[in-house]
Formats: sequence, C-alpha cells, structure tokens
Amino acid sequence: MAVQGTYVSPTEVTCMTPNFDSFGPKEAVIQIQIGSEEISTTWSNFNYFLNTRAVKSLAYGPGCMHQEVTAGNEIEFTIQARNDLGENRTSGRDIFEVTVCQFKPPAEEGARPERVEIECSIDDCDNGKYICKYTAPDDGEVELRILFQDDKGNMVPLRGSPYKSIMKPGFKENDGKMVGESMKKYIAYEVKRLQDLMQSTKSEINTKDKDKDMTSVKQLLKVKEKVDTTQKEQENINLQIDQLDESIKLMLENKKIKDGDQKSFMQINKNWGDVKKLIKDVKKEIQPLIDHEKENNNKNIKSLEEDITHFTQVMKKREFFQYDCGVTIAIEKLGGVFDELKVFEDKIDDYGDNAKKFGNPDLINKAIKDVEGIKITVKAMNELWKHI
Repeated sequence: MAVQGTYVSPTEVTCMTPNFDSFGPKEAVIQIQIGSEEISTTWSNFNYFLNTRAVKSLAYGPGCMHQEVTAGNEIEFTIQARNDLGENRTSGRDIFEVTVCQFKPPAEEGARPERVEIECSIDDCDNGKYICKYTAPDDGEVELRILFQDDKGNMVPLRGSPYKSIMKPGFKENDGKMVGESMKKYIAYEVKRLQDLMQSTKSEINTKDKDKDMTSVKQLLKVKEKVDTTQKEQENINLQIDQLDESIKLMLENKKIKDGDQKSFMQINKNWGDVKKLIKDVKKEIQPLIDHEKENNNKNIKSLEEDITHFTQVMKKREFFQYDCGVTIAIEKLGGVFDELKVFEDKIDDYGDNAKKFGNPDLINKAIKDVEGIKITVKAMNELWKHI
C-alpha cells in the first residue's frame, strides 16, 4: 500500500497511515520511495492495532463510580480504552469528550434545577489510559457524560455513560485520587458486594435445590424472573467487574493493597462465568415448563371470563331486578354481590400476576373490565332502589 508523504526536513517525512481494516492488526514494514527512484533498502517496523471501541472501553476511579468524596478537592478518574476484543489499548491519541455537571436546587418552586457545568481536564498517557480531573464546587451528585470519537468521526457514548459520583463533606483531600483511600474502600466494598451477588444469584436460580418445588407456578416464575433480571443486568455487571479489575490492578501496581484482593477478584470472575453458564442451562431447562404453565394460565383466564359472563347472566335474574322484591331486601342482596365478586378479583390478581410474568399482561384485561361492569350495574341498581 502506498500513500503520499510530506517532506519536512532532511531527516523527517510525515504521512497519514493507510486504512488497514482489510488486513487487521499486525506488524507492517515502512519503506520510502522518492519520485521514480527505487524503494529504499532500509525500513522501519510499524504496528497496526485494533481500534478503540466505546462499547468495550470504560471509566473507573473516585470521580465516576458513586464513591463519596469531598467537594472543593480535585477528583480523578481514568478512561481505559479497549478494542473489539475487550483488550486494553496500549497507545493513545483517541479523542474523548467529558461533560461534568451538577444540578442546583431551583431558586423558585416549580422552576427547573440549575445545571452547573464543571471543567474537566483529560491527560492522554499514550498507553490507552486517559486521566481525567475535575473539582466539584458543591456537595451532591455529579453527573459525567463521556463521548468517544469513533473511526467514522461520530461522537458515541462510552460504555456505562452517564456515570455518577457523590460529593459529601468530611473526606480527606487524597480520597479523590486514583490511588487514594476512597479506592481502597471501594475495592473492599465491591469485592464483598459482588461475592454476595454471585452467591445469592446462584442460590435463587438453582433448580436442583431440594427446597425448591419446581412444580409450583410461583416458584417457577420466581426462578424465571431472576434469570431474566440477571440477563438484563449482564452488561452492567460486566462493567462493574471490569471496573473492579482495573482498580485492583492499579492499586496493586502502586502497592496500596494486598494480593488477597486480586485472588478474591479472580474467584468473583470465575463465579460470574459459572453464573452465566447456569443461567443459560436453567433457561433451557425451564422453558418447556414455562410454556406449559403459560398455556394453563391462559386457559384459567379464559375459564374465568366464562364464569364472570355466566355470573352476570344469572345475576340479572335475581330478585333485586324485580320490583316486588322490596327496598330492604334488594339493598341487602345487592351488597352481597360485592362479596361474591371477591372470588373473581382474587383469581384476577393471581392469574393477572402470572400473565404479566409470562409476558402477556393484557390477557387479563377483559376479566377486569367485566367485573368492573358488574360493579357499575350493582351500584346503579342500588341507587335506583334508594329512590323508590
């Protein structure tokens, strides 16, 4: 591949690197040709890397991870650029845009909060890391929006953006530093939180647990709901694990924590892999049960609709629809209808909750509407009898 070079001096020529997408990341050789002369016999090696991807990269540090630090002090966080394979980039020159702001309470009732933008510096370390610093003037939540300029020139959100941090009084000045006390506290807290999360998730979705009756619709739906919730949170948990990983590596490198935290992290990472596999296996295992119980619930709702229709037809033949019934008896009998409807309402709650968890919440709407129709009729009859 050939590109046009620009002569700068007897010892320097510059050029724009050609697009290497069709070849992928690899080592290339650079040689020079001046005019129609022969290509130079000497060369220089040049490495092409996979480009940075916003959906794989991340930010971590006191300034962006809900860590509590004090307003008025300089606060840091790091953007770690990663490629398509999720590998940390080892070169710089990426373009990031960071917007940091706080929202002050409105001066007047009903007015919108005042948005205060905070200056944030970005230092390219030329190794895939970008150290960002800002100073929040007031206590309260800080919001950070991080954009990355992709290889098409578009500014796209970094994974996890917007980030948040909390400003509170009473913390030391160095708590806002990348290797300060706040990071040590964060690591200890996050290790414990993620350990508990992995353990509880395994426990809640393990269908082999002898205490779980998987023939129970409620138990089946409880497992399904936990599986679905964890799957929805998967990317967020991946980010939290990556943030913890980068934080531990940084603190170990600076001898701020012990190796035990690294071992704990490795166990968390293994457990997360086990959880993801378990989720996949359990989802496959319970799907036939879900389909069967969903069909049963649909039949129950259909039967409930038929019962409500029959009840409506029979009700219209009762004595309170007849003039010779008398006011006292009519009002007494009408009041009893609401007690009878309680049976239908309990089934509506039960079947409706199941329908929602099975993914067809509208299926119960007709039964709800029919019962409400009965109530309206009964109330109208009650008012009519009071005026006789």
